[in-house]
Amino acid sequence: MSQIRFKLLSLKCSIDNIEELKSVLTNNFYEELLGSGFVDVYIEDNELKGSYAETKTITRVVTDPFGISQEFDFIDYSYVNFSIQKVGSGRYVLTILSPPQSVKSLIDKFSAIIPGGIVVLSKDLNLNKLYVLLLDTKELSSLRVDRLRVGNFSISDTAKASMEIVSRKSAFDEIESVVRNRAFTVDKIKGRGLCRESSFTFELVKTGLGSVTEEVFPLIKTLIIKNLEDIQIS
Repeated sequence: MSQIRFKLLSLKCSIDNIEELKSVLTNNFYEELLGSGFVDVYIEDNELKGSYAETKTITRVVTDPFGISQEFDFIDYSYVNFSIQKVGSGRYVLTILSPPQSVKSLIDKFSAIIPGGIVVLSKDLNLNKLYVLLLDTKELSSLRVDRLRVGNFSISDTAKASMEIVSRKSAFDEIESVVRNRAFTVDKIKGRGLCRESSFTFELVKTGLGSVTEEVFPLIKTLIIKNLEDIQIS
């Protein structure tokens, strides 16, 4: 079963209605002259979905057997698939599927077309709390984190360290024996489990990046968004 890569971002803007937000995007459909815009914008189950398309001109130099070089321009199209869910007054969660290395062009486009622009609320996820939520989810069983990366771990009054724990049992149990009640931040977890008797794997990063087996993605995404206030680090 395939893996879905995703990135979650919390947004704040002046628009307080998902239908109005849809209108803004549909009024900025992709245009060849602009070289950017939105396509396939629709609402499904109170979730706004669509793609952001952008063109780039790539110039390539081709040299023939006689040593004569010529430049050729090629048009390259890139797409960013996303969904947006409202979580509060003027507050939304943006989910980007198969995120590119940078999503700046998409965020800049939102800021340019939404009245008053947008604010990206860059709060990290508390992966400790999120893991507890996963353990308490009845659809999931045999959940185990076998790789865990921690940071801001104090090793003395003047020094902090980062480390990665790899365990055949539970990396969370292993880390407790190392830190011994000292403060630390979980930067990344990687593990496996069962969902309705089907195996799945997952990887979650505190910045909102993640990868999970396709079948489990809607459940994991809904769990994070519904509990966003509780699992974000203030």
